[in-house]
Amino acid sequence: IMPVAVLLYLASYIDRANIGNAKVFGLASSLRLTDNQYNWALSIFFIGYVVFETPSNIILKRISPRWYIPSITVLWGLCCALISRVHTSSGLLAARFFLGLIEAGFIPGIVYWLSCWYPRHIVGRRFAVLYSSVSLTGAFGGLLATAIHALDGTHGIAGWRYVSL
Repeated sequence: IMPVAVLLYLASYIDRANIGNAKVFGLASSLRLTDNQYNWALSIFFIGYVVFETPSNIILKRISPRWYIPSITVLWGLCCALISRVHTSSGLLAARFFLGLIEAGFIPGIVYWLSCWYPRHIVGRRFAVLYSSVSLTGAFGGLLATAIHALDGTHGIAGWRYVSL
């Protein structure tokens, strides 16, 4: 299960960094965002994350990780795709808030899932591998966003919207 957990964790962090890449590729100018609105778009993700982390853990205990993690992964992918459809700053704020709400259960779910699979003397190394994989996000996230931005204008869609997709 480690390859799946690492790939999902990488996708989660690439998604968090994509708003910065999208800003560079025209998000702020397209939505006419002020610096304050952009800062709120960054911050509101964590407000949703903090608000729903405890209820998410309660849901995780009632629903098995084998159902919960795929469900929130699909919902979070859908929410990311919907970010590409926003046309106003308030739409971006709402989408980012709900993205934080959905992703709140992901890391605790992965940690719980790994602790259910691996014995105590091995699980620490698995957590180390999982958390150290985030450094790959910085190495590949920008390159991936730049490659995706090459689609700018294809089918009349702005490059920053492709990055969100």
